[in-house]
Amino acid sequence: MAVLGDDGEKFGVWPGTRKRCYDERWLERFEEALAANPWIDVRTPAEAVAAHAPLGLAYLPSASYHEMQEWALPPAGQSRYEDATKALEARLGEGAHDLLRGGHWRNFQVRYPEANRLHKRMLRASRALWERREGAGAAWRDARTHVWRAQCNCPYWHGVFGGLYLPHLRAAVYRELIAAERHLAEPGVRVAARGCGASTTARGNGTRSTRWRGGPSTITRSCAGPKSGRARARRSTARCAPASRGWRRWSSTTMRMAATRSSTPGARAMRSATGRGSRSRSSAKRRGR
Repeated sequence: MAVLGDDGEKFGVWPGTRKRCYDERWLERFEEALAANPWIDVRTPAEAVAAHAPLGLAYLPSASYHEMQEWALPPAGQSRYEDATKALEARLGEGAHDLLRGGHWRNFQVRYPEANRLHKRMLRASRALWERREGAGAAWRDARTHVWRAQCNCPYWHGVFGGLYLPHLRAAVYRELIAAERHLAEPGVRVAARGCGASTTARGNGTRSTRWRGGPSTITRSCAGPKSGRARARRSTARCAPASRGWRRWSSTTMRMAATRSSTPGARAMRSATGRGSRSRSSAKRRGR
């Protein structure tokens, strides 16, 4: 029995495969070759399992193809993996890979916080949606489709073609997740954040209220809708004190963050990058200090 499995991308999505599979009729010619040899009994995996008794007990390890197991390792682990492979290949040839186990696919989430955040957000959306499956209607099914699209594996890891390094792949998954989360969100809520963050709520009178919370204080800002053809907006500032980060100031208009009361290296670097320190000294000179 021979088992054939391949990526759907290789049948028209990968560069050059559309020409080979369809323009040059490779796929049709392959099917015609199978049909021309009746001694080849083509079956699906389910049909093969139902027609053949098992030969024995087998437990398949959690693994993937050799290259992915190597890519999932940290750099130092990859070097050791390559050294071990070369040492075994001298005696066993290509069979050396069967005796080696590299990293787990989930290790990509350890190496790349971008992949981990995306993966956990997808899981939360999927679980929350599944908990609301009772009486599911068209909107629920549409949200489920968005979750399925967000489960496309490409942005969660990388091979030699970019994967999670490609921002447009991650952005596509985030768009699908946001579309699914709209079905799960309560009416009126637009943005919600924890800690030193903000939540924005739309009101029925054409205004919206933004509420910052965190640390010792909370502030709410309301923005009116357009008046006399011009939009009105009030600038507000809130202070909050995240742990070990010192005091920070958040501007509701520019959303630029500057450390104002911190002696941490990160805060000093932020003041240097934003030029806040030089402006403060210039202001002090103008005031005669």
